[in-house]
Amino acid sequence: MIDGFHLIVISQYFKSMNDFYNVEMVCKKFNGTLQKFHCNPIPVDKTTIKHFPNIETLNIWLEKDDVFGVLNKEQTPTKKFFRVVIWFQVSYKTTQEIQDTEVVFKNVCYTMDDRIKFGDESFIIPPTIRSLGEKCFSECNKMNLIDIPLRLSGIGANCFAQCSSLKYITIPPLVYSLPSHCFLYCTSLSSVVLPDTIKSFGEFCFGYCFSLSEIKIPKSITNIGKICFYNCSTLSKIEIDKEAQIKVIDQETFWKCTSLLSFCIPQNVNSIGFGCFSECSMLTSILFSTNLSFIDNNCFYGCRALHNVTLPNALTKISEEMFGYCSQLSIIEIPQRVVELCSSCFENCSSLVSVKIPDCVTSIGHRSFACCTTLNDVRLPNNVKIIESGIFMNCFSLSKIEIPSCVSKINNYSFYNCNSLTSIVLPVGLICLNKSCFGNCYNLVKIEMDEKLESIGTSCFENCNSLKSVIIPKTVTFIGKTCFKNCIGLSSVDINNASVELCQNCFQDCCSLCLINFNFNELNKLKATCFGGVSLPSLKMNADDLVFEKSEKIGEGSCGIVYKGSLHGVPVAIKIPKNPLDDNQVDAYIHEMQLMNDSHGPNVVLFIGLVICNNIPMFVTEYIKMDLYKLVHSPSLPSEYAKRVLNTELKIELFSQCCKAIQWLHNQMNLIHRNVKPTNFLLDENFKVKVCDFGFAEIANEKEKTFGGSPMYCSPEVLNKATIFGKEIDIYSLGITMWELFYMKFPFFEHPEIVTTYQLLPALLSGVRPILPVTLIKENENNMSMKNHLEDIKKTFGKLVEDIPIEFEILMAKCWDVEPKNRPDINNLVDSVYDLKLSIILKDTSAMGWWKKTFEKSGRDKEVLVDEFLQPLIKSFKMKMDVVNCLKENIGVSYEVNLKRFQYLSGTFGKFYSDKRLFKKMIKVFQKDWWFGVCSKDEAIAKLDDKVDGTFLVRESYSVENSPITISKRSDGQLKHVRINTKLNKDGDVIYSVNAGGKEITHDSLTEMIDALIALSFIKIVCDRQEIVSKY
Repeated sequence: MIDGFHLIVISQYFKSMNDFYNVEMVCKKFNGTLQKFHCNPIPVDKTTIKHFPNIETLNIWLEKDDVFGVLNKEQTPTKKFFRVVIWFQVSYKTTQEIQDTEVVFKNVCYTMDDRIKFGDESFIIPPTIRSLGEKCFSECNKMNLIDIPLRLSGIGANCFAQCSSLKYITIPPLVYSLPSHCFLYCTSLSSVVLPDTIKSFGEFCFGYCFSLSEIKIPKSITNIGKICFYNCSTLSKIEIDKEAQIKVIDQETFWKCTSLLSFCIPQNVNSIGFGCFSECSMLTSILFSTNLSFIDNNCFYGCRALHNVTLPNALTKISEEMFGYCSQLSIIEIPQRVVELCSSCFENCSSLVSVKIPDCVTSIGHRSFACCTTLNDVRLPNNVKIIESGIFMNCFSLSKIEIPSCVSKINNYSFYNCNSLTSIVLPVGLICLNKSCFGNCYNLVKIEMDEKLESIGTSCFENCNSLKSVIIPKTVTFIGKTCFKNCIGLSSVDINNASVELCQNCFQDCCSLCLINFNFNELNKLKATCFGGVSLPSLKMNADDLVFEKSEKIGEGSCGIVYKGSLHGVPVAIKIPKNPLDDNQVDAYIHEMQLMNDSHGPNVVLFIGLVICNNIPMFVTEYIKMDLYKLVHSPSLPSEYAKRVLNTELKIELFSQCCKAIQWLHNQMNLIHRNVKPTNFLLDENFKVKVCDFGFAEIANEKEKTFGGSPMYCSPEVLNKATIFGKEIDIYSLGITMWELFYMKFPFFEHPEIVTTYQLLPALLSGVRPILPVTLIKENENNMSMKNHLEDIKKTFGKLVEDIPIEFEILMAKCWDVEPKNRPDINNLVDSVYDLKLSIILKDTSAMGWWKKTFEKSGRDKEVLVDEFLQPLIKSFKMKMDVVNCLKENIGVSYEVNLKRFQYLSGTFGKFYSDKRLFKKMIKVFQKDWWFGVCSKDEAIAKLDDKVDGTFLVRESYSVENSPITISKRSDGQLKHVRINTKLNKDGDVIYSVNAGGKEITHDSLTEMIDALIALSFIKIVCDRQEIVSKY
């Protein structure tokens, strides 16, 4: 039974006057209810207040309510009240302007303007305050402590943002929500006490709270906003009550909490957002809730210490880059309900050894297991139909894999660089092998292809050095560019379809290839240089197959003319003698053909065949339009050659290839070329040198006596016909060729009196050789009588006398020594040239020595794989796996360490390869969050574009050789790039220096220098590492 008193209580919830009118009409005992009120329960105005005749206290609920002149000093109140209660929100300023004691304010907000006007540096919040406005205490850098009144019930967005000295705070129990950016950049905040009533955190609430080490979140929590604890780098412990009501942990919530060790997902959580734990580099284990059914992309990306993971059974897919770069993760078992492994989900999990994939999985995305360098045990489920791009790329330990029978396509780079893979059986339903899918599988010996295969893509088996034989099914209609390039062990190929399209360079440099079973004359889709560097003795040609015009002459020698022509539509070079030949001369041409046919090698021009028509031999080779002579002397070059600067580094690389070409002839074929000169070294578009013109070549079983070659490049013993000679004559010619290549002038140009061969021989015997300007300048620098002559030499050769080290001229002089026995043999010459190449790129002799000693076999090349480079370091310094993985991510470029990269590393970090102390310094840099490694200026701009002032990153830069390290930062709303200069001190340490706002900072440790710059506020906040571009 409701009596009159109870009705008073109930009517407090009425919303309009009609509600009161209606209730009084219910029965008599409710009559006069309005007269019982001493304060208005709803808003009133001049019309409705008469229904509350006994009001003593006026409640003003809304700002628009009638206040009867009470709050306006310029008006006379129209009605007198004992007390006026203001319930709507007002600023503290308003309460100070109205001093009437009869007026009570129930909802006072302390705004930033109030704090500036009425507050002081004690930062005391007045007791009447019930809420804090947006940005109220923002950027109060002197505030280290604040006492929030217990009756406070609201806090505005950005309220304490950038209070860099604030250390402790306790949230009162009436505050149910912390808004967005509330404590953003409170870099000294170490303790936050939350009430049991807190329900939500806004996005970026605790972002960049670098000093916050632990936090306890009560079970009342229902929402944690995006990026809430972003970059709380010392946050090692987060306790969320297991019974917390939260169902979703939003995206990037704990991103870059680099000290977080473990985490337990509350039971009610069913979804974890994008990048939630990304780059929590110390996170070792995580306990999932049984209700968890979805984990978004990048969730655990870069959790390098994570090793203990048991995925929840409710998961249906492994999202993109979910465990990317989890370098300690060793074993993973995929739940039985999962049907999809998304792109890059386990990429760069370099400790991952074994993966159990259930049969219910139907799709595995591209690069899913790329760079899992220790992965050796994986079974693909039977329902997978496509092997996506790069799925097992750089899985160096993967030795066997069974491809499901229903797979119809293997995409780009699927098994690229799987160095341990020895054999593979392709499924019966396979239709297509795409680009580089088995490229660089060095140990792949056997590949079995089924009859349904239709195409083999570009570079599909490139650099499969151990591959012995290949049978191409008759169903294959297309073999792409460089498909089997550099398969140096490949000896036989069966091509069963005459209509197959063989693209450019598809068998290039398969130098062991001696048997190709197919009908050449039926092939009508054979591209140029298809068999570059390969001898094909079984090819048959007819004169009618060759097409050429005499107007397309591309070269001319003493005996023959070379034309550009075509063979079955493929560009070729055709050499034809100048004059009619007798039978003996025809035999000589056939002899040259036999030599070229047997001399196939990586730096030897491809011999295609010989056609004899009307006793005229037509000598057919691959067509290469450039040679060293044209490269050096032509005033203009085709665009593909003009794009590279012919500097000393490129010259020594080209000459190194010239020497290797002659080395192949001397060592493998026991041949003397006898006509070594720039025009006989052809140069393809990739700047690969190939020797040609074997017209004067002879087997070196006996010392030769016959004259041959071009006089200006011939040694004295050749010009002196009475003298016998050997392979040393090629060394002499290489010395002259080296001089011409490096100084870009004709040999003996400074001796105009030498016109004929008869004048040349006595000059050579008397010691005349091409001028050595660097040696001449050095030997006579103090000889005043030579001053004018030396100035003329400098003017003639220009900058070349500064760029070319004297060691190059010393080697030239050895090559053209008048005594053949004093000349180096070809092997010593190759070694010497390699040493010169090292000396140009590697400025430090100890670095050069270490490279040569360490990579004795591969050291004759200019790069090694990252894994190969790390092996001696692992052995010397006994590194742990986390250090090895860190090095793998930083030491190389495109999975390789070349000479330039090695020089960069040693120039930046010192002799890290031999000094453990310097090695540790380098590792310390690589492990820092601010180190971004190889990062272009444009990439740095993109990463820093929307960041606050003070945000920075440190990156490698190649644009200024002497200042390879750059600090990119935001300052005064702009992006700035500051170079860190490096130089070696006498102890071998690298000294780093930088100009920081007019102050020169110098240190022998890069990490300590960055710490010093942070202390000076030159830089402040480390840029996040979120990927901005695909790794493809």
